[in-house]
Amino acid sequence: MALVNKRLLHAQFRQSDAATDTVNSVDVGGLVSVSLQAGFDDIITAGYDGFSMPEVDRLTQFVRGTVNTQAWTLILDILAGTVEKYFYYERESGTSTFRMNSFRKPYIHAASINLTHRGRADCSFSFECQASDVDIGVSDLWITSDAIALAQAPVAIAYSAGLEIMTCTHSAAIYHTLGFSMNIGGQLSRASADSDVGYTAVDIGWGGQAISGTLTIQDSDRMITLLTEAKQDLILVIRQAQGAAFKTLTIKNVIFTSLDSTSNSGPGYTGYTLNWVQTSPQASKYGYDTNKPFVGDVAGVSIA
Repeated sequence: MALVNKRLLHAQFRQSDAATDTVNSVDVGGLVSVSLQAGFDDIITAGYDGFSMPEVDRLTQFVRGTVNTQAWTLILDILAGTVEKYFYYERESGTSTFRMNSFRKPYIHAASINLTHRGRADCSFSFECQASDVDIGVSDLWITSDAIALAQAPVAIAYSAGLEIMTCTHSAAIYHTLGFSMNIGGQLSRASADSDVGYTAVDIGWGGQAISGTLTIQDSDRMITLLTEAKQDLILVIRQAQGAAFKTLTIKNVIFTSLDSTSNSGPGYTGYTLNWVQTSPQASKYGYDTNKPFVGDVAGVSIA
């Protein structure tokens, strides 16, 4: 039997002849890992009817996934991008060619940022593909193109990773910040009916779910006062790789809700992890109707 090698490896974002924007009109680069799910959401099994082997039917085809990258400064642009397509490449084993994985109508409904002190920052986002017609299923939502030469995807997309939390403030300086995380999630609605093959209706509601996260510090003076402090903007200045310009992450009107800490007799300093949420000011609430809470009239989160 002849050797057949159909393995794939080294997932990556690249520029392409077939498409110029990797994620919903945004050029995203950097290390990439992708967790994908595809199949049927409704598995209908016959009840006990005297036969020992029941009939099984499959309905409602789906494609969804979660993507991780180090291009953390683009996460708000990704969330706000026009829903169109998402694609990435994988190298084909034993050759110099690539496979391009394309996903149609990916509605991005959740995202997160993770920053560490003197370690590469990363971000992730989750998507659900919408079927733009009643007959569209998995093979139309997840399209693969093989044997793509390097000349068709010649350039890896440049990016600048976060390296270090330089400063952190919440009304006043917070010292010895070791880590930060932020989660943004919308309420995903989807429906398949009237003989639709997949989910022909996919929508995201941005109200009712707070932007939230954690802050890990070793500042023993501020940890208690932070927990009881009134809402203030939480501002972090982040050093970027290779001397790129610093980036400032601002989350408006942050309050802290709980604190975790463990002290021990071994080496190392005591750390404090505070959970936080963003609250909208009563006098001038963030966002209107279907506006996303991180863009528009008064952005609740910004990266500059």
